[in-house]
Amino acid sequence: MHKILTNTFKLLQDLRASLSKTSPNTTTTQAHHFNLPNLDHIINIFLPPPNSNTTTTSTSPNRPLPNLSKNHPPILELTSLTPGSGKTHLLYHLLALCVTDDGTPTHKPSTALVFDTDAKFSISRLAEIVRARIVTLTIQPSTDIPLADTTTNPKARGNTNIDETLTTALQNIHIFRPSSLASLVSTLHALPAYLLAAPEQSLHYSGNREVGLLVLDSASAYFWQERMSAEVDGQESSPQKPCDNGVDDGADDDGDTGAKEDKDLTSALRATQDLFGCPIIYTTMTLANSTTSISNTSTTHTNTMPLLQNTLPAPLSPLQISFPTLRLLFSRSVVKRFPGNMGLNTLLQDRGARQAVVEKGGFRVDVVPGGSVWNRDEHERVGGLSLKERLRGGGIKARGFGFVIEEGGVSFE
Repeated sequence: MHKILTNTFKLLQDLRASLSKTSPNTTTTQAHHFNLPNLDHIINIFLPPPNSNTTTTSTSPNRPLPNLSKNHPPILELTSLTPGSGKTHLLYHLLALCVTDDGTPTHKPSTALVFDTDAKFSISRLAEIVRARIVTLTIQPSTDIPLADTTTNPKARGNTNIDETLTTALQNIHIFRPSSLASLVSTLHALPAYLLAAPEQSLHYSGNREVGLLVLDSASAYFWQERMSAEVDGQESSPQKPCDNGVDDGADDDGDTGAKEDKDLTSALRATQDLFGCPIIYTTMTLANSTTSISNTSTTHTNTMPLLQNTLPAPLSPLQISFPTLRLLFSRSVVKRFPGNMGLNTLLQDRGARQAVVEKGGFRVDVVPGGSVWNRDEHERVGGLSLKERLRGGGIKARGFGFVIEEGGVSFE
């Protein structure tokens, strides 16, 4: 089995390399990583276009340049300071984009892998959002057909059976629920045997599709569990031997088991991405403290705005802050409080507008420092431009975007 998987891996590498070779007259200016323009625009600000001959230069001789020639798919970390910030709903939307066919040449339906580590992933809500997208894609724009009538309504394009299309889409979303960090790593290692099995041994419907997205929701699920296990292991270890100077330095002779598991998760995710060539998105939680200070990017919309700055703490995650390509901070849209000196008449006039914002349920996504491409030297140039120049050229949308959660899914501002 190991030999078969090794040969399959080599074949996939050779096939991917041959497909990446384009003719000299072909240029790619905009990569469609997730088929979501708001998100793809941000990623393309930080990453060079695929299949490009982009080079980087740096004035810092002691700092190694990141290897951009491989054009790896992006790895995104979605974090927030509070629960209920919209991260999982954006994942539902991205999964719907991944497994459905919109008929464009830049996107074809793929397979999605979901690791539901905190058992909060709602399959019924995911099905609602996927169904709403299918309805949007299959009904003529000029028609106004209720959702309940779309399976039999003759106005649907080609008499498409919405339920059958929905079933096909959901069959290509594979959901795993590992119960521990070790189980998560083991499941990642077992993916090739599961997805690349021979047709007669296959247990899934995705044999003719590429893997388009890997989702880990959430990477913070086992943080306290692993921390408690590490503390228990430390208490049950053999009596510590004093140092030569009679002072205990706290070192563990058996090595840092937690650090080894962290490295295993990192290497397992990277190996999975190398094999299937898919983007990775994972969610985390970040604890706010008294020193946390986030720059409000949504209130300053100028192209001369300096690079985003904050003091966002490290997330509760076994993955390092430099592991993802980019970090995105999710938050609810803030409604300002009524000023203390506001008169009653003015308050009553302003109440309706503020209540509308609350009922709208808006959310905000902002790019925050962190990730493998953020801390590049200011003078490193990709495509002839530094990171600061690319951010300024990208406009307001380079800093983030807003979205609203509705009954039928997610809409973007």
